[in-house]
Amino acid sequence: MKTATVRDLRNNFSKLEAWLSDGESVRIEKRGEPLALLTALPKKRIRGSRCRILRRGGKPSGATGYSTMRK
Repeated sequence: MKTATVRDLRNNFSKLEAWLSDGESVRIEKRGEPLALLTALPKKRIRGSRCRILRRGGKPSGATGYSTMRK
C-alpha cells in the first residue's frame, strides 16, 4: 500500500492515478493522521450508447450512486 498526503493528492494526482491504475491502494494522510483509503474500481467494459453518455457527462439510466463533480 502506498501513502500520500492531501497535498500530494491535490498537486500530484497523476502520480496517484498511476498507482491506482497499477492496482495499488493509496492511504491518504493529513498532518500525519490517516484520512482516507483510495482503491481503484474494478475495470469494466462499457458498451455502446452508455459509453457515449458517460463521455458527454450525462447520467446513465438506472445508475445508482452516480454523481458528477461539476459546480
